[in-house]
Amino acid sequence: MTRVEEAHASTWEETVSRSDGLTVVDFWHKDCPYCLALNPIFDEVSDEYEGRINFVKLNVKETSENGEIAIHCGVKGFPTLMFFWNGEAVGQLLGFKPKEGLKKLLDETLKKHVGCLR
Repeated sequence: MTRVEEAHASTWEETVSRSDGLTVVDFWHKDCPYCLALNPIFDEVSDEYEGRINFVKLNVKETSENGEIAIHCGVKGFPTLMFFWNGEAVGQLLGFKPKEGLKKLLDETLKKHVGCLR
């Protein structure tokens, strides 16, 4: 069962900007083959990190408002994963990443930002 939440322009504030802890947003669209290849990996990783990381997807071509959010966030290609800590952007990954590489990046990001709280 996937733990990924679908975001939309109308839910962005609540889903991402006001989120606690680490939130990873997948900016994607259905015509992007790399996005489609990343989808099952993103779903699997969301299950493995349940309770520690929030996982969100934003289909940038679903509405013009969704596209505007991507532009505002500085997304330049797809897929792009953006990392938000307590609603603030703290990192970005452009392009496809295999599962183990993604998990390594998530672990490093968690360690870095949880350490800042101590």
